[in-house]
Amino acid sequence: MLLSEMITEVLCMSGQFIVGDLECLGISVPLFYKGIAVRQIGIYERFRPDVYRFNRFARPSGNAEAVVDFFDRRDSNDMPIPLKDGGVFDANHSGHNIDPGRVPSWIQEVTPVNVLTTAGILYLIQETRFSNVGEQSILHEPRTYLWHYERAKDKSSGVLYTTETGNVDITAAYEYHRIEQYDETNTLVDVDFINIEPGKDEILIDMILGEFMQKIGRARRAFTLNNSPVQFDGEQLVSEGTQIYDQAKERLYDNSQWWQSVGT
Repeated sequence: MLLSEMITEVLCMSGQFIVGDLECLGISVPLFYKGIAVRQIGIYERFRPDVYRFNRFARPSGNAEAVVDFFDRRDSNDMPIPLKDGGVFDANHSGHNIDPGRVPSWIQEVTPVNVLTTAGILYLIQETRFSNVGEQSILHEPRTYLWHYERAKDKSSGVLYTTETGNVDITAAYEYHRIEQYDETNTLVDVDFINIEPGKDEILIDMILGEFMQKIGRARRAFTLNNSPVQFDGEQLVSEGTQIYDQAKERLYDNSQWWQSVGT
């Protein structure tokens, strides 16, 4: 979804389109983007992040654990750069089942696909040798598998630590990626919010709408001109915007609280 599309929808839903475009309300595109959209997306993605599932190789690190490194792997066209460790990125695969080439905010789940450590191989041999025919596969009753994810404070890199070397399936949560567009004077003209879609992210749109109406309302103060009071609808806009925003946040919390307890 483009920022320009978001602005149009908010103007229409709030009824402010009758005044004119965003500039007529005294709000620039960069101000709407940084002061409203970015703030609300930051709250929204903590509960409804952008989720991808993909396969990576946990390599030996020289210590007791194996590691998977994450860093930004996007080219000048903002496309993910395929990794070189063998089949972990499928450029022809549609949907979210790919490695997006960015650093996860947190990781929800790590599942070993195969193991290369001596302990893991011996465990498989022992279970296969002494298990009876007809018993459940050890894949249905997996052994203890520990992992821990750490992201750098500047969000430029991340490391997933695991107890075994080998391929792992990773379900990771990301901040919503956005591509900013500037004109020849280096002024922000639009933003493409990747994977934010009308109809799918209506709670986010309502949150942005509610804050937009509150900001517009607070800017419309009643005043006196030639000893005559001039009234604006500022108080009503603030009240209605607050109600819309509070209801949207309540829906977000009620429908998404389980996100908070998933991952590390």
